[in-house]
Amino acid sequence: MLNDIGVVTPNNVSHNISAWAQYTIEVECRSDVQKMLESEGIPTAVHYPIPLNKQPAVIDVNAVLPVGDRIAERVLSLPMHPYIEKDAIEKIVDSFVVFLMIDVS
Repeated sequence: MLNDIGVVTPNNVSHNISAWAQYTIEVECRSDVQKMLESEGIPTAVHYPIPLNKQPAVIDVNAVLPVGDRIAERVLSLPMHPYIEKDAIEKIVDSFVVFLMIDVS
């Protein structure tokens, strides 16, 4: 449903299966999206705010990874668990629709 409104969602190729421990999407203005979802009572998390090459345990100042840097600024995890109900999913999507309509105006 999020793909239908232009949100970048996880890509799972047909020969793979995911347990969806997190459902991490990409958004342009993460902090604005987080605030909007929070105002609707929808929790979010940023699980990967720092790219691997910049993590203290493995930092490599010579590694220039612009894709990882860009994605680290855009990722946002949405609620995901085996018991999530369709109404909850629709609430998340509807919140995005309203946000995108306001953001575009």
